[in-house]
Amino acid sequence: ATGFRLSDKGVAIDTTPAGPPKAAGVERTADIAFDSHGTAAGTARFVLTGQEAMHWRQLALVENQDDLVKDFSEYVNASLPEGVKGELIGFDGLNDYEAGLTGHLKLAGTIGSSTGKRLICPGILFESGGKHPFAEEESRVVPVDLHYATMEQDEVTYHLPSGMRLDSLPRDPKVEWTARIALTIETTESNGAVTVKRTFIRTATLIDPSLYNNLRAVYRQISSADQQQIVLSQPVQASSN
Repeated sequence: ATGFRLSDKGVAIDTTPAGPPKAAGVERTADIAFDSHGTAAGTARFVLTGQEAMHWRQLALVENQDDLVKDFSEYVNASLPEGVKGELIGFDGLNDYEAGLTGHLKLAGTIGSSTGKRLICPGILFESGGKHPFAEEESRVVPVDLHYATMEQDEVTYHLPSGMRLDSLPRDPKVEWTARIALTIETTESNGAVTVKRTFIRTATLIDPSLYNNLRAVYRQISSADQQQIVLSQPVQASSN
């Protein structure tokens, strides 16, 4: 916001600085197991800070508990892959503005799709349902208002079905639009489990129309990275004579 600023040097017109990404963050963690048919169950936790948390705290002032639970569950489910649903168990810190707002959830459903001897699952759990936000709009004549800087930090552990072979994992791309947007993905495998960490940072808040094509291009790369998959298959049985 722009306004008058009073200092030792007098009155001047100044603009308040944008907040850092960590001041409006979302931290999403999940631990989920599934069988060879994709039947899945697990838990998740969403920790919201700053303006991300303020939205839900303000909503809690005008909604009853049942409606708030329903709305938060819908917010979570919009980010989950088709077939998997999250159910809010409860909040921590709903009335404590100095702490992060934490939502605890149960996850259940069918993850991925089975094609014969293969099981194909989303590799980026909380973004597999996401869409490219600027896919349909080819040009802009006014600035793009992204509201505020933000940071998303995800860590999902998949417990793989025993007896299946891991054929493919998400690669670890690095997408960057210098000083504005960055995405990193890191995948590790250990003891029958795969852990995928995703970090998205956006410092940009207002994009000039002259940079719109750059914005579309970087979100196209992000969308592609977020649609990566985990592919498993049944091991080939040796034929008998």
